Amino acid sequence: MQLKYFVYYVYSESTGKHYFIDLRKFIKAFCKYDNPSFKAKFIYSNEENMYLFPVQSNLYIFVMTRDNDIIKTIDKGKANYNEIYDKLQQNESLGFASYLLFTDQLYAFASTTMGPKNNSFVSMVNDIFKSIGLDNYEFMSELLRQKTTKAEILKLPVIGRTVIEVSRNHKMFDKLSGMFGKDHEIKSFEVIIKPLIKGEITKAVKHYVRNEFDEQETKFRVKAKADIDDAFSDYYLVEMGAITDAINSKDESKLIDLVLEKSGKNEDLKRVIGEFRNGNNFQKSPIQSINRFNDIHTWADTIRDI
Repeated sequence: MQLKYFVYYVYSESTGKHYFIDLRKFIKAFCKYDNPSFKAKFIYSNEENMYLFPVQSNLYIFVMTRDNDIIKTIDKGKANYNEIYDKLQQNESLGFASYLLFTDQLYAFASTTMGPKNNSFVSMVNDIFKSIGLDNYEFMSELLRQKTTKAEILKLPVIGRTVIEVSRNHKMFDKLSGMFGKDHEIKSFEVIIKPLIKGEITKAVKHYVRNEFDEQETKFRVKAKADIDDAFSDYYLVEMGAITDAINSKDESKLIDLVLEKSGKNEDLKRVIGEFRNGNNFQKSPIQSINRFNDIHTWADTIRDI
């Protein structure tokens, strides 16, 4: 499971401005609001029902399913996240789940390969906005990215699978393309370097970075560990790559702790979120029309009046 990080904000159609906003209380009140028929309205691409269940504090499980039995169980108000998660773990054909951890500035999104992705969550929040009369606002998020430096690559203690793109401007292009004759329309080569089984290529990759790295390269990615005991993560020397943390545990109780631990310890994350907030002229004033839904009673009053 991979943990990615998204900064979030809202756009106001009436003012034409973007606003940083803390949605933790809003999300918590939505989950506490006991109205199964209302929560059954949120469907992604007219196919899968979307649900959000609280796990602990600001951690949630985000579920997408089209299974009628699960939907009926949830609609009757008889389900909690443990029951739903267990059913999905036992039979993946029923649906999938991801984890969401909210802070005041961002949320961490932990998803399996087949699990719900960020675009479906963004769609759900905007559907919620529309359902309570907040059509004027659009919930938006951006994946937090960074580029790794050569110095940082050289400090990594363990480097695994490495991918290099050799484009037409690369000094190795003519040599590689010559293997295919003179009459070709080759745009680039993607070179994948893999270690032997139980082998490692840390020294080899670092030698390349020190001596052969070409600033004309358009792709240079490595799977590596920042510490010996860490899981492998992706590092990007040329492109802007997503800030990620790898979570290998399949034990759900440990997974929750790992999401909290990883997001709290990621120093790159703290730096990039600061750069994003300082580099964008977004409004920081509170939006009362949204914040009033921090109170669970507002949900009941609003839904009753619609």
